[in-house]
Amino acid sequence: MIGNEEHLGYCGVSCAKGNAMVRLAINDDIPSLVNLGRSFHSQMIYNDHDFNDDFFASTIESYIDSDIADVWIGKDAMSAAVISNHLATGHRMASEIFLYSESANQGLRLLKAMKDWAKQKDATQLVLTDQMNMKNLSKLYERVGGKPIERVYLAEVN
Repeated sequence: MIGNEEHLGYCGVSCAKGNAMVRLAINDDIPSLVNLGRSFHSQMIYNDHDFNDDFFASTIESYIDSDIADVWIGKDAMSAAVISNHLATGHRMASEIFLYSESANQGLRLLKAMKDWAKQKDATQLVLTDQMNMKNLSKLYERVGGKPIERVYLAEVN
């Protein structure tokens, strides 16, 4: 794992404003992230399965310890992203895994932190998903240059 002091370099100036800092998470943040995960899960469109604290914690830990993913935390806010290569072209791209924020300002800070991180990882794009189907989240994505490109459908297989 890269130490938190090294992680802060990815955020740059755009991550902090007064006491409302957004920073890369460390393993000590996992209990707080689990609590935020519960809130996030309760508001998701597809939350018909119970939230699993242990699974969420181990998944978050694997992102924190990964060379290709990272997790950010702020007051009542969290997000994660992963780096991959585009299937057809091979260009590097970042993809949001999740973003949850109880305030638009923190959400914007998270998005800016993810964009800064993606740039540091030589990604040319950041794919953003609206897992909560909220107008405010879509507006936030548009504020950082996002544009709608597809719709996502969920089909039950049972």
